[in-house]
Amino acid sequence: MVKTGVRGPYTWFQSTSHYLSVLVDRVSDIVVGKYVAVSAYEGAPLKLTGDEMQLGWQQHSKLSLSPIIQRPSEIPQNQLDEWYTFVDLKPLSISEIFINYGGFSLAQSASDNPFLPDSVKQKNTKENSILNQRQKRFWAQIESCKPESFLAESDKLIVVSRDPTVVAELKEFFSQSSFQLPNNASLRNKISVQQNSLSKKL
Repeated sequence: MVKTGVRGPYTWFQSTSHYLSVLVDRVSDIVVGKYVAVSAYEGAPLKLTGDEMQLGWQQHSKLSLSPIIQRPSEIPQNQLDEWYTFVDLKPLSISEIFINYGGFSLAQSASDNPFLPDSVKQKNTKENSILNQRQKRFWAQIESCKPESFLAESDKLIVVSRDPTVVAELKEFFSQSSFQLPNNASLRNKISVQQNSLSKKL
């Protein structure tokens, strides 16, 4: 399922059936020719290797800042990744990683079902309040650092951009068939193992 919305100059997309590696391959303009600040790799700050630093990557506190990206494959990818893209280098203030929050979403919280038990309603109200606060902090961080685009992947793929050309390409990408497998063979194998395991349980 794909959800989308607009917040100021930014258009956002959210999907549970698309992959980051496929997206940057199909919509390469979102990263190619840009600087990419990696705030999370496997849910934690990316620790650059000596080889990466020789290629022009820089460590800025907990952020890893790329040189201008020529190919999407130049950006380290795994799971629980979170990136910000910029056209120009500038001081950055990115203090909070959102991809580690289970269930983080840019979509509006679901309204309570009037037929649910009171205990469930109270739990939903509390969870919705927490999500709303995280969304406010997310958009405040976006408005502060003003990236061209934001990309993150955990249990869902979240993409935000203010570049009209990229937004048009994203609309085309997300309108296509879902469950497009990533090119990375190890990820494909992992997905296959998970699907086989699920089939056995069923």
